[in-house]
This record gives sequence, C-alpha cells and structure tokens, in this order.
Amino acid sequence: MEKLMKMMTVAFDKHAEEIEWREAQMTYCNAQAAIQVVLDRNDKEEIAQAFNLPAMKECEAANRRLFALFSAGWSDETYMFKAFWAYKHHLLYHTRAQS
Repeated sequence: MEKLMKMMTVAFDKHAEEIEWREAQMTYCNAQAAIQVVLDRNDKEEIAQAFNLPAMKECEAANRRLFALFSAGWSDETYMFKAFWAYKHHLLYHTRAQS
C-alpha cells in the first residue's frame, strides 16, 4: 500500500509539472501574440504605448516563469541560454519562413 501511494504521488507531481509547463507556454505565446498585433499595425504612437501595455508585463513575467521551468533541469549552463532562445523561437515560429 505504501509503495502504491508513493507511485501515485510521483505520478501526480509529474502531471502537475506538465500542467505548469503547458500553462507557461500558452501564457507566453498569447502575450507575445498580443504584442505582435500592436507592432504589426505600424502606428508609431501605438507602438510607443505598446511597451506600457499589460501584455508586455505579462509577457516578461511569462518569459521569466518559462525560463525558470526550462532551466530547472540544467546542470551545465554552457548551452542553456542558446537552447532556451531556440526553444522560444520554435514556440513562436513553426517554420523557417515564418521567422
């Protein structure tokens, strides 16, 4: 019985981590898309105001959260920043033509 409880706890923890990871990805992508919509309008006043939008603050917070989750498993930081940049790039652009 004790072994079963331990297995269930481990499974629940992994499931909770996966949910947190997916939520961080969705929050980052949605905030980045909201910012990109404003930047694509080519209105200089709106672009200047875009940096004061709640979406910008939300995007920065989501970026920090995503980085914390991403870097949790890394012991060597040599390639971590490059890998994180490539990962974020892949989240936002699915093909090379889009980037």
